[in-house]
Amino acid sequence: KAFGIQVDRFPNHPLYVVAAGCVKPETVILVENPAAFEMAVTTNAAQRCAFIATFGFGLSKSEDDYGRQLASMVEERFSGAITLIREGSACPPARELLNYPQITFWGDLDVAGIEIFQRLRRAIPSLRLSALYMPMLEAMNKLSGSHPYVLAAGKPGQLERHISVRCEDTVTEKLLARCAMRGVDQECVQPAQIEQHAAYELALGK
Repeated sequence: KAFGIQVDRFPNHPLYVVAAGCVKPETVILVENPAAFEMAVTTNAAQRCAFIATFGFGLSKSEDDYGRQLASMVEERFSGAITLIREGSACPPARELLNYPQITFWGDLDVAGIEIFQRLRRAIPSLRLSALYMPMLEAMNKLSGSHPYVLAAGKPGQLERHISVRCEDTVTEKLLARCAMRGVDQECVQPAQIEQHAAYELALGK
């Protein structure tokens, strides 16, 4: 735009939905970030679960675009998207996986991640938060495991937005309260933790 180029004249780039995992997954996990998806599918959790992520390319790609892109594509039930099964996987197609009874979401532990989850759940009422948030909640207990909502962390504006988020259940409310001031990126979850938590939904005590 600074050079006077009309960005809206460029054609839309293809959007890809990638699924990976086993033939009969116990749980289907919608993953916000493709890097976290890639890490998850290389663990033994892929023998029990199926993971879905979106990939796309564009001039305006920003830190949290993948999550919003995932929400938009789920709302359209992946209509018009190029759907792929990752090499080495034998899971059902992504469109079929959306109909599974046990389906969870795993994103960043921040305000934007909660907003994406709420939007996804309007499209999939049975959607729950993944237990993969447990290691992230533990990381939130120390400053070195989390980051403030600043431009350097790729999270500008989230500190102000958290007051407008309206949660529809207690678990989401508790998660939002924990990330009101600071966030944790999902890439901090280690492979062993993915294997431990991936098949379950998040349950927080009183």
